[in-house]
Amino acid sequence: MNKSLLMVMIVLLLSACAAPEEIHQFFTIKGKITYDGNVVNINDFTVLLMSNQTVIASSNEEEFSFTGLEAGKDYTVVPQSTDYSHNGITTLDWIRVEKYINQEIRLNSLQRLAADMNKDNIIDETDRFIMRNCIVGTGPCPSWRFASADYDGHGTGYVDQYVASNLSSDIEVNFVPVKIGDVNYTIHF
Repeated sequence: MNKSLLMVMIVLLLSACAAPEEIHQFFTIKGKITYDGNVVNINDFTVLLMSNQTVIASSNEEEFSFTGLEAGKDYTVVPQSTDYSHNGITTLDWIRVEKYINQEIRLNSLQRLAADMNKDNIIDETDRFIMRNCIVGTGPCPSWRFASADYDGHGTGYVDQYVASNLSSDIEVNFVPVKIGDVNYTIHF
């Protein structure tokens, strides 16, 4: 056998046995901030994309899209707003929270998120105190929370963030905005 032909065969054989190059797959996480099916406009709004507790991307759009995300990694989507206005928070909300505390009315899961002014997962007199101060202008007003449409407060859905563990496909993540303090949904988008 020809020596150069033998060398070519050896090179081809070694190439076939070498470890294949790692193939990377990339995916997209996209979503919307919607209320009653309509995309809403929120002041001072940002969606953060985090990986390993580090912000790797952000969007100021209520319809956001993060592309080129490597498969197998963990990503967290965190919508947030620094709008601390009292827009939508009124004495009627304060009365509703009082009635809820006194067990005179029930609140749905999103209303409970709105009523929990200090975000401690307990609706009590502290929340009413914070709300009153916000209404009369003697204290700060909390901002926003963001939940999935199916959030029930008992393990279904997600609130304040969405975690995509071991990303393996494109994902759509939608959030419903909840103005903290606006228990009766009077906010104007």
